[in-house]
Amino acid sequence: MGKEKQLFENYVSKKMKTKTKFTEYMTQYYYGTVGRGTHMLNLFYYFTDSSLDGKSVLDCGCGMGGLLIALSGEAKKATGIELDKDSVNIALNLIKNRNIKNVSIYNKDIFELKKEKYDIIFCIDVLEHVKNQTKLIKQLYTLLNKDGIIFIKQGNKITPFEPHTCIPYISLLPSNMADKIILKKIPEFFNLYESYEEIKLLSFMQLKKLFEKNNIKNVKIYSSVTDYFPYLNYTAPHSPFQYKPKGTMKKILSSKKNIGILSLPPFCYFAKDWFVVVRK
Repeated sequence: MGKEKQLFENYVSKKMKTKTKFTEYMTQYYYGTVGRGTHMLNLFYYFTDSSLDGKSVLDCGCGMGGLLIALSGEAKKATGIELDKDSVNIALNLIKNRNIKNVSIYNKDIFELKKEKYDIIFCIDVLEHVKNQTKLIKQLYTLLNKDGIIFIKQGNKITPFEPHTCIPYISLLPSNMADKIILKKIPEFFNLYESYEEIKLLSFMQLKKLFEKNNIKNVKIYSSVTDYFPYLNYTAPHSPFQYKPKGTMKKILSSKKNIGILSLPPFCYFAKDWFVVVRK
């Protein structure tokens, strides 16, 4: 595991150039890729009540392969595609280290896939980084077999704590204003992005309309109540920018009953992420 952690440290060093609290956070974030993959698979089971037994699975934007590792023990065959070559190299290392045989990873664009078909398609934290989101949704649906499922995780535009920066409501500002604020608080952000404009979070209605544009009707959108505030997310303890509730707010959020209330309108519309289940 020490060698694997070194892979993540080298990746962050190459991207960030300088060592700060943010780079330490990013290293821990990437180091948790396998754990997040298992967590995401459990969420898939929770929201879809489906089995992966005997299924062919595609992970669109597989990153460093955490979800693929989780899928390897459940699906017949899992395929990952990823544009970032450095991420692919790490994913291949993680797969090799675990002697996994039923996973394939390719450094290519989703639109290069033409004749392939899959029973299950995952698209986790990818949609918000794509310029033409409508086109991506159409492509994923084209690649899906009949009776198949697309499982999507997408950041919410109107969450109080934006997932990439944890700066309250930064996603509601014009990109030039957002860039100025981020530059003051987290200048290292611009080692990863040229501008906040590259991040395209979606509100519930924006997400809903995205599927309507493609005439895709069998769609269910769920809010991530357990990730309502970053401190509730199991990756959040590594974040130096997380919101830490105190006093009355802490009491409210520590109650299962109150968390249940957060799953109802209008509170659910402010959740950190959306989980989308599309059936064909």
